[in-house]
Amino acid sequence: MATPKQKPKEKTTKPAKAEPKATDTRMVKIPKPEKKAPEPVEVLPPEKDDGLSILKHPNDAAALNIVETSIKRDIQMAAVADKAGAMLGIKIGLALNAAKMILRHGQFENWVSTKFGSAFGERKARYYYKMGQVFISSAESGTLQLPAPREAGQWLVVSNEGSELQKAVEAFVGDMTFAELLDKHKVRPFKQKGGWRPAEWLLIQYQQENPRLKNKPFEVWSQEDKDAFKAWQEKQVEADESARERMAAEGTWGKIRAELLEHGLDRKSWKFLLPKEIEETRDTLAGVLKAMSAANKNKG
Repeated sequence: MATPKQKPKEKTTKPAKAEPKATDTRMVKIPKPEKKAPEPVEVLPPEKDDGLSILKHPNDAAALNIVETSIKRDIQMAAVADKAGAMLGIKIGLALNAAKMILRHGQFENWVSTKFGSAFGERKARYYYKMGQVFISSAESGTLQLPAPREAGQWLVVSNEGSELQKAVEAFVGDMTFAELLDKHKVRPFKQKGGWRPAEWLLIQYQQENPRLKNKPFEVWSQEDKDAFKAWQEKQVEADESARERMAAEGTWGKIRAELLEHGLDRKSWKFLLPKEIEETRDTLAGVLKAMSAANKNKG
């Protein structure tokens, strides 16, 4: 019996061994995040000027309005002139001092011009302001309780006849006009017509010898008193060369002060100079001030 043929064995192929993967020792680069374009900046429209920008503190608007009201009232009343005008001039000066403390730096002159330009100019405003300061520093105001600037307007408005302020101002003014007060306290520069002026130190001596003239500026003396002083002064310096030199120096510097005030502060004519001319003038003035300060220090 024939045996069945066996099927030939199929050749099996072993799978090839996988080669070990090589280890990558290099650093893996991490991609950088993409830069985003900057977001557009929101541009805000300019703020509207609400009229309070001239103030140091916006809450002082009402206080400034009361100061303005006080000044306008006193301007109308000052038309009475002489003593009443002088007293009201002091009150206007006090109000202007309060306003300057309320307003931001650099706003005072513009505010005065805008509000009161039709009543008085820059020079008179400065006289009012300075006389207010003189009064504040005077012995007559020593008993007063001066209010804070924001409260000054109301204080001035209610300080009428019989008030402590009114009494103090009346004592300060005496029987002098506002012009006489300006001269007495040397708020404005001395100007003498005809090119002649009294020697200051001799004027003081003459006033001591004549008490009725003691507190009166030379400008308001009667012509008879002026002539008598002029004759007396000439005798005092007739044989004294140094006294004549001193008088000449006083006259020269009186004129210089008047010119500086006129052209440097009132008319401000230096605005028409070239930059180089302004620098030269400024340097000259600085040198003069330095020399005068040194001389004054040596005298002390």
